[in-house]
Amino acid sequence: MQIWATEIKELESLYISLKGRFPELEKELEQLIETKDANVVMLYSRRCLEIIVTDLCESELKRPRGSEPLKGIIDKLSHEKKVPSNIIASMEGLNTLSTFGTHPKDFDPEQVKPVLNNLDIIIKWYLKYKETRTDIKAEPSEEIRQEITSTEDVKKSITISKKRLTGLLAGLIAIIMTVFVVLFFSKIISIGKPAKELEKSIAILPFFNDSPSDSNQYFINGIMEEVLNNLQKIKDFRVLSRTSTVQYKGTDRPTIPEIAKKLNVSYIVEGSGQKYGNSYRLRVQLIVGNNERHLWAESYEKEILETKDIYSTQSEIAQSVVSALKATITPEEKQLINKIPTKNLTAYSFYQQGREEYIKGSLQKAEDLYKKSLKYDPTFAQAYSGLATVYWDKHLVKEYFSENFMDSVLILT
Repeated sequence: MQIWATEIKELESLYISLKGRFPELEKELEQLIETKDANVVMLYSRRCLEIIVTDLCESELKRPRGSEPLKGIIDKLSHEKKVPSNIIASMEGLNTLSTFGTHPKDFDPEQVKPVLNNLDIIIKWYLKYKETRTDIKAEPSEEIRQEITSTEDVKKSITISKKRLTGLLAGLIAIIMTVFVVLFFSKIISIGKPAKELEKSIAILPFFNDSPSDSNQYFINGIMEEVLNNLQKIKDFRVLSRTSTVQYKGTDRPTIPEIAKKLNVSYIVEGSGQKYGNSYRLRVQLIVGNNERHLWAESYEKEILETKDIYSTQSEIAQSVVSALKATITPEEKQLINKIPTKNLTAYSFYQQGREEYIKGSLQKAEDLYKKSLKYDPTFAQAYSGLATVYWDKHLVKEYFSENFMDSVLILT
């Protein structure tokens, strides 16, 4: 039993009371109640808060949320005294603590309890707030019904002179014509301008290794690399290469909005994982770059009996990102993503280790490991590709960029 079981029971009661009334909040709360993973609890607690705060932004601040971070809206609600100070305190506490779960950072599972307690307080207040607003809206309509009691009053309230009606119609036609002209000329002016970057641009940050030993780093990096490769196979996405994101390896990297702005992407995928014995556990999430809003997150825990136990997870992640971003995936792309390059676990392991050594610049170690991989599966195309890259770097690059070659180029030019 989780140490936050009591808090979950409180939220279950709330979930029953709001069922059918607030579909979006109900959906996130249901996911929270069902999960047993501390990180996912934190994530869905934050998503519940996002739904409530976004609604308050529209109803109290009289504007859509847009890309504004959650903290900014909470601060404005507090500054303008739109929400009681005790509820603001719970919002701030939930927002701060839940960040440790929604991003792969260390946190004490005990911290889940205050997050759930704060969420319980916020939802109870929010339900009363919505009921109050419903009552306020109902009162004017009752007054109107009492005022409009006679046919004569109704006639007076809707009488418009012919001249005024003609003027209104003329004004309406003028507005329609103006909008049409503006849109028409905007379309002409826009022709020839460079196309905007794809909306579905993604950067996959290096996954954190939560394994007890650094010797499993190659395994976590390998999964991250395959997730990247799978997403790059989908034409509807613009996915940055690993060389663009490797600079953000480690826990001291900038905030998500800072990274997204620097890389010029709309979405960030980040994750963490650990391998223990013949099993692994993986947490992955998709985040909106400019405001850190979480669109999707999932935890995977599997025993490795065959390579499909690894490849299937990598495929699931890619297809979940497709679904979350409402992207298009063709049958051919789906077939490529679901393809299993090797069925031999040992060949797979040596290949991943070889790729890790190649990235570090250890060409000889990478070559030896790729060859070992091919001994266990002579049909493993990725291992052949890795070996070819090593040979190119070891021999052809050296030959083409040697001093004699460059001297010859200078003479010819």
